[in-house]
Amino acid sequence: MKRNALIDIAKGIGIILVVLGHLDTNGQISREFIYSFHMPLFFFLSGIFAKTNLNFRQYLKKSFLSLYLPYFIFIVLDTILFTAINLITHDSVIEYIKSNAFALVGFDFMAKNRVLWFLFALFVIRIVYYFISKNSVVKYTAAVLCVGFVILASGGFINPISNCLYLIAIPGMAFYILGSSVKKYVFKVYTLFESTDKYNLLTIFITILLFIILIFTSHKNGNIDMTYYIYGNSLMYFVNALIGCLLTLSVSLLLLKIKRISNLLVFYGQNTIVVYIFHYYICRLALPRFMGFVGLKNYLYHPITQLVALIAVMLVMIPVIVVINRYFYFIFGKSKSKH
Repeated sequence: MKRNALIDIAKGIGIILVVLGHLDTNGQISREFIYSFHMPLFFFLSGIFAKTNLNFRQYLKKSFLSLYLPYFIFIVLDTILFTAINLITHDSVIEYIKSNAFALVGFDFMAKNRVLWFLFALFVIRIVYYFISKNSVVKYTAAVLCVGFVILASGGFINPISNCLYLIAIPGMAFYILGSSVKKYVFKVYTLFESTDKYNLLTIFITILLFIILIFTSHKNGNIDMTYYIYGNSLMYFVNALIGCLLTLSVSLLLLKIKRISNLLVFYGQNTIVVYIFHYYICRLALPRFMGFVGLKNYLYHPITQLVALIAVMLVMIPVIVVINRYFYFIFGKSKSKH
């Protein structure tokens, strides 16, 4: 683990929660728990690695290749695939094609693979952050404005444009800025924890406490969905997201010493974008149809079924990751030398 293992493990935990969340259904406590922080977590972790020391042309190219390029490719593939399916079933495809054409520039997002929104949102955040990071006053003012947007939206004072990815990205910017601001402290804790076992008991206590708190507070705030501007109580939204980020980091610290688990999580953490994009086709499109075909649709949202499905999806992702990294690495802006 030559990279920062703590962050890779945290990303690995995060992507497992994303997969589990997409196997879940509305009204379940586990969904409320996961959705209270899993997407803020990814914006937060991305912010920890925010680097603006490149010139803008290099920075834009890197962001474009790693985020917008896969977004563009999979929106196009999404359009081709489901247009073909709808033509076979004689459904109208004109509105769907039109919607995905607008989605390429961040509007009218109706792609079947709904999770693609995150790539565009993070791309926008990275570009904006490049300019506001040059001045700390501007940067933190932007963070406050992002918080203000959530407060106004959750209070019903703003009626956001439907499926506008620029507006969906606004809360993510606050967490991205937070990650960039605390990264040195995260790295210090990681370095300290790697060199000693002294803080294990304290970390275990903190982890259990944060978990218990978040179970209750996430249930209190109900279902959260950034893509539909559903934040619940704005104060609880940010508190729960922060607790979730801290909880993930504390769990990651504990798992650092368990090599087999940590190595697997690092593997997933280093390939989150591949799992993020491909799991959705299984969780929300293929699996419900399969369960219906075999007459087990009523069991789709049973906790045991979800656990089995989670393990199956994560195992399937291993060969998918290997194939992508070996033959299609360029889709995600990676170079062949890294594989």
